[in-house]
Amino acid sequence: MTGTKPSIGACTLVARRYRRVQARIELLALRKLVTEAGSMKFFAVFDDEDGGITVVTPPLNGTILPGVTRESVLTLLRTHAASPSSGLLTLLASLPRLAIEERELTTDELIVAAQAGRLRETFGVGTAVLVVAVERIGISEGEREIGKVTDIAMSHGKGLGPVGDALYEKILAIKDGREQFENWTVLC
Repeated sequence: MTGTKPSIGACTLVARRYRRVQARIELLALRKLVTEAGSMKFFAVFDDEDGGITVVTPPLNGTILPGVTRESVLTLLRTHAASPSSGLLTLLASLPRLAIEERELTTDELIVAAQAGRLRETFGVGTAVLVVAVERIGISEGEREIGKVTDIAMSHGKGLGPVGDALYEKILAIKDGREQFENWTVLC
């Protein structure tokens, strides 16, 4: 199913739990593409060899819908990457480099990165949850959920890692009116 409008019959409607707990990752099975975490937009954070990090999210190419929270996260990350000394995302100030990529992401890439200890964290973003950790990814090999499951573990461990936590705190502060950013909120 592709398109640009959400519908109640969308193929990504599955049982899910929210709020820093567990979410189910949706895959395009034929190419093993990661698309969403439940109804949330999916982000993966990879450690780079130079000590920096790369944040990857699937592109808006018809398989997932655009979202305000996704766009907000990308804007915050890009603004911080352009001016790390601005203090926008203070928890990330010590990183030598932050790169942001919108591109296809496969389960194989997640597995290889996790095995190499380079998969720092994964999280989903959405209006209801802002930013929520995806602590564990299980990939069932076969058409049923029963059978061999490959687990992907994050090097950060449980809960939000530094990127997800920095984004959660910043978006919450903007939403609650404690901070201003690019006229996103208007005090009444």
